[in-house]
Order: sequence, then structure tokens, then C-alpha cells
Amino acid sequence: MKNYYFIFFSLICNVIHSQSPDCINAEPFCTGTTATFAASTNTQAPVGPDYDCLFTQPNPAFYYLQIDQPGNITITIQSTPLVDIDFICWGPFTDPNTMCDSLTAPYVEDCSYSAASIENCEITNAVTGEFYILLITNFSNTNCNIDFSQTAGNGSTDCCILGDAGDDNLNPGVTKCSSDSSILLENQLNGTPSSGGTWYDSNWNIISNIFDPNVATSGTYSYIVLGSPPAGSTTTCPDDTASLLINVNANPIITFPSLDEMCEDDSPLALNIAIPAGGIYSGNGVNTNTFTPSASIIGLNNIEYNLGFKYANSYPLYTSSDFDCHKIDSKTPKWIFGVTAKFK
Repeated sequence: MKNYYFIFFSLICNVIHSQSPDCINAEPFCTGTTATFAASTNTQAPVGPDYDCLFTQPNPAFYYLQIDQPGNITITIQSTPLVDIDFICWGPFTDPNTMCDSLTAPYVEDCSYSAASIENCEITNAVTGEFYILLITNFSNTNCNIDFSQTAGNGSTDCCILGDAGDDNLNPGVTKCSSDSSILLENQLNGTPSSGGTWYDSNWNIISNIFDPNVATSGTYSYIVLGSPPAGSTTTCPDDTASLLINVNANPIITFPSLDEMCEDDSPLALNIAIPAGGIYSGNGVNTNTFTPSASIIGLNNIEYNLGFKYANSYPLYTSSDFDCHKIDSKTPKWIFGVTAKFK
């Protein structure tokens, strides 16, 4: 039984100096192997989950596991050197994308806040495909290694959850203009793809993970992460594949006709001069696509033209051009319209 005065003191210290991992960044665990990690010190678990019997949660390490063979599983947790460690296990969960939002009292599978340095986590009646979250804490706050592995039970976990190519992004996919900056392909997939996979184009040629719309073409690209069980496991894991649809559209060509000089007292100019039409003008002296010269804006004025194009997937892409309006000199307040083009 822990001394409650010490519990209070430890909690206050760890809150002040708290930095810790959380469920979102949980590492996968396979019961076919022994996992070892160097326990952290002077950190604190995040606020939010129901920690049940853990009155304090110092130096947390979050893991998740997925059930392969149904049944019971005993996970033995031990520190080296022998110091006080604790744990809590939540589950079962059916959706790994939402399980971190469900660490509540009804999902507490097992929990121990004893002074022991060897703990046993019991998972009973596990069902194939379900997930569990295991949190191990270093209550002692001393430097140590923590080992854990399955030591009993007829159930087992899936050792092929360590490689993840993420989830498909085919609808809507990604749409780019040919002048857009390069993108990192992994960042366009859904889910949480693992690094180290290989990208293939529509013809199954290996390509870089950096996509440059200026030279690359539209198509469906595939990301494959090779199945790799954890060290010590003899399981053969299938490869994981995610697909990404990319549409690359050519930049529209925007042109302006020649414009005459304007003086400050000239009539407003309807800005319907750009081709193709249908865009929106903005800038000094512009209101509802009309430029009104005045003494207050004598000088250089950049007027931008934004043209929105609707493609088959109904996602707009924007390009723009501008023209410069400037005076000839300070005594003769006239403007000359010139054309420059740029793409954003």
C-alpha cells in the first residue's frame, strides 16, 4: 500500500514539470515478442482519460495492441532494476481511430497501483480484431528499463500492425495547378502512414515521395509499406497499400488589352478587360470590379485579378494576374496601365 502523503507530493512535482507521450502517439505492441523501453522520468500523463486506480500517472508509456487469436492474455511487466511501476489497460475497442477518445471507466480492463516491481495485466475473453490500450507508468521516477511480454493465456495479438501505409485518398484526392509548389505525397494520404514505404506511379514505376506538379502528371499513385513484424517474431506480414488520386491542371492564360492613360478626375473604369472573363478584381480604388481614379491614390497601385476555375471535381483552383497603375509625375496626376502576370 502506497503512502498517500507521498502520492500527493509526487503528483504536485510532476504536474509542474510535466512532459509526456499520450494515447494518440501510442506505439504498437506484439505479444509474440518481449518489448523493452527506457522509462522516462519527470514527466506526467495528459489530463483527460479515466485513470481508474492510478491516483498518479508519472512517466507514462502508451502502447496499443490488436487481438489475433481470441481468448485470455496475461502480460507480465517488470522493471530493471526492480522499482515501483504501475499500469492500466483499456478496451476492447473496435475502431483504432477513435479509441483514444474512449479511455473512460466502462473500458477499464485491468489496473494496478501496487508497490510491486512486477505487474500482471489480465485481458479476458479478447475477440479477434479488437484493440486495447496499455499504459505503463514509472512511479519510482528513477532511471530503469521496463520489459513486458505475454506470459500466459490462449489468446494472442496481431504482430502485423507495425507497418501502415495509411488510408486511401481517392475522393476527392488532390488537385493542383501545374505552377504549384511540390508536395510530400505521404502528407496527402488519410490516416497515419508509416515512413519508409515506396511510391509508384500509375504505370508502377518507382517514384520519389516528392510530387512536383510542374513536371508530374495526373494519375493514381500507390504507396506500399512492406510487411515487417517486430524483431523476434516469425510471423509473415502482408504488405500494406494506400492509393492517392492526383489531378494536375494547366494554368489558365490570363491576358489584358492595352489601356489608355487616366487622370484623377476621369470617369470610373469598368474592369471587364481581362481574358478570360468572370474573375474578381481587388486593390486600391477598386469597388465591385470598377476602378475609380482619385487624388488619394496617386502613385503605384497593384490591382489583382482572381479567376476561379471549376473543374470536374468541383474544387476551385485560383490563378491571378495584376496590372500596375502609376502616375507619370507628381505635377501631372495621370496613370499608365501596364500589364504584368503572375500565378499564385
